[in-house]
Amino acid sequence: MKQRLQQLAAGGPAQALAIMALRAVTLATKFALTLFIAKYMGLASLGWYGLLAGATIIGPALLGFGLSNTLARDAVGQPLSGLTLNLRNLWVLVSGLYGLAALGAVAVGLWLGQPWLLLAALAVVWLEHLNNDIFNMVVNQQRALLANGLNFIRSGLWALVFMLVAWCWPQLATLPVLVGFWLVGLVPPVLLFAWYSRRWPWLAAWRQPFKRAWFTQHISKARMVYTSDLALVGGQYLDRFMVSAFLGMELTGVYVLFWQVGNAVHNLVFMGVMQQFRPRLIAAFKAADAVLFKRLYRQCIGACSFSVVGLAVVAGMVVVVAVPYLNRPLAVSYLPLLPLLLAGVVIRHIADAVGQGFSTRYMDSAHAQVLLGGVALSVLVNTLLLGNGAGIYGAGIAVLLVGCLLLAWRIWWLRSLFK
Repeated sequence: MKQRLQQLAAGGPAQALAIMALRAVTLATKFALTLFIAKYMGLASLGWYGLLAGATIIGPALLGFGLSNTLARDAVGQPLSGLTLNLRNLWVLVSGLYGLAALGAVAVGLWLGQPWLLLAALAVVWLEHLNNDIFNMVVNQQRALLANGLNFIRSGLWALVFMLVAWCWPQLATLPVLVGFWLVGLVPPVLLFAWYSRRWPWLAAWRQPFKRAWFTQHISKARMVYTSDLALVGGQYLDRFMVSAFLGMELTGVYVLFWQVGNAVHNLVFMGVMQQFRPRLIAAFKAADAVLFKRLYRQCIGACSFSVVGLAVVAGMVVVVAVPYLNRPLAVSYLPLLPLLLAGVVIRHIADAVGQGFSTRYMDSAHAQVLLGGVALSVLVNTLLLGNGAGIYGAGIAVLLVGCLLLAWRIWWLRSLFK
């Protein structure tokens, strides 16, 4: 067991430190972009940016059919001939679906008078999808440092360049320019991956005929993962679309501003704590060591709970001091939303830590059921609160309430692990 756990910690402490630094810088840059948009472009623009950011998460989950995660898992130890063939089939399927979506984007864009902006936004979602697949594949090729370097270019570098250019030339601080920078910034990681994989047997893969059986077999195999992916992103990102539908874009911008704080806290704890326990939990389960699994499981919940509470308190204090400098009185007037959202994030993250008892024990069906229940609860509670005068605080209450219900549900389902 010890040997197995040591193998999971690939790359050594120097590489781990470099990866954590890249992730921290990427998250800090994304949060800085949120503050920049709020200050120099307005809360309505931040609302539109938040919807596009949500679409880059929902789109790949919706059009990926769960294949990215299942094929990335299969890529571990897989010959390059099989890996390249899988990627070819996946990307042909995905690109074809985005091509069909482009027809709808043109129609909607013509109706709104912004066809090129809608097409550029769809291209951003498509390239984010490809980059996400690349990240998963490179990680499972045991090149975590390269994967996180590509992720920084994809998510952080273009934002730094945009903020510098827009600060020097304020007339360029507009949503179309931002989307343009975003779109261009997604191309270099794809080109770098093409160079990295230049010796892979791509030509042989493209010479292979397309077989319907490949698609039906792999999509069927990934159906539970697909369900979980849809439920997971729906539970996290549908609320902003509901806020925009009920309350308009300016209040959506306020919601995205404070939500991003909680999301940064969640991501830091997820990457710095939860991901460190996950492979060890899987190894303990595969070794049928119930005692070790329970001990690691409880340590995971404890470490995640302590970390997320501490970071949420620190982040909340920093943002309370920083928000008045944005010169957005509307955001200041809704500052009480921040602790509400942070409390919801804390509970939801603890619920996710408890939920590791599903995924690390391959309880895919149960995991999907809980996640789907969370989406249904989120839509129901948001509709009831937003539609009955609770305003933007209704969305914050929904995050907290749904998080508490999911936590209780998961503890009840996995109660044997707490005995």
